[in-house]
Order: sequence, then C-alpha cells, then structure tokens
Amino acid sequence: MYNLVDVLERLRELEKLGGLKFMVLHVLNEGPKNGTEIMDSIEKHRKQVNTMLNSQSHTENAEEICSSLKPSSGAIYPLLKKLVSKNLIVKREDSRYELTENGQYSLEKISGHLHHSLNKPMNRGMIVVDTALNEIESYIRFLSDIKPEKLQSKKESISKMSKMLIELEKSLK
Repeated sequence: MYNLVDVLERLRELEKLGGLKFMVLHVLNEGPKNGTEIMDSIEKHRKQVNTMLNSQSHTENAEEICSSLKPSSGAIYPLLKKLVSKNLIVKREDSRYELTENGQYSLEKISGHLHHSLNKPMNRGMIVVDTALNEIESYIRFLSDIKPEKLQSKKESISKMSKMLIELEKSLK
C-alpha cells in the first residue's frame, strides 16, 4: 500500500533510473498514442502529481521533481525509437505507439503498483491484494530461474503452496 510519501519516493527513484522510460510505458499502458499525445499525457500526469502533493502539504521540491517528468520532443522521439528497438513498444502504421507484451512486463516490473496511486482513487484493499499477487509472481519467476536440482529439497513446500493456490482459485468460481 502506497501513501503519498511513498509515491514521491518512488518518483525520485524512477527519475534516477530513467523516469522518462517509465512514464512513456505508463501512458502507453492507457492505450496507443502518437508522440505528441505521449508528451501531453506525461504533462497531465505531472499536473496530477503536483495537485496530489500540494493537496497533501508535501510541497517540498514537488515542482522540481514533477516538472522533470515533462519531456521535450528532442528527448521523447529518440527514446521512442530506442523502446521500439528493445521490443518494449511498437510503432503502428497510423504512427501511434503501443506496448508490447515485453513492455507490459517491464512496466509492471518497474512500477509495482505506482500507477494505481497516480491514476485511480485509492482502494487500499485492492492495492494490498495486487501487491501481494505481484510479489508472489515475482518469487515464482525467481524460483523458476533456479536449477531444479537445487530446489529438490524444497519440493514438499512448493507442492503445498501449489495446492493452496489451486484451492484459492477454486474458491473464486
């Protein structure tokens, strides 16, 4: 669950790691856009963050942090080309860009659930559930990368968790 301070902290970290990449993926998660629409959407998100920060009296450096998320065309178009070459987005025939499956995965990996805090009214219960499911999925991906022989001694625990997940899924029907 993220409060406003957590959101601000994540924005600072994302900016250090290349926040523009995150913002492009984030706005394309809303649907296909051309370069100008991407820049406009990023500006809109910047304004939302400023409004949230100001309304919560967390104004320290808010403008400085959020304004750095507004891209220029000289920054956005080379980045779009790079994201296409990395198969994170595709450029459609109508010159609009959209996320690929790799882009969607990368966005989730980078953002966790920051996008819930920026786009939608907070439903704290669902954010907690989403966070737990993301963490479980991350741990499963991690374990999947380990050689099976190294996990052999944990087979009983893995089997128990698998049965628990199956029971949970059955309860949802």
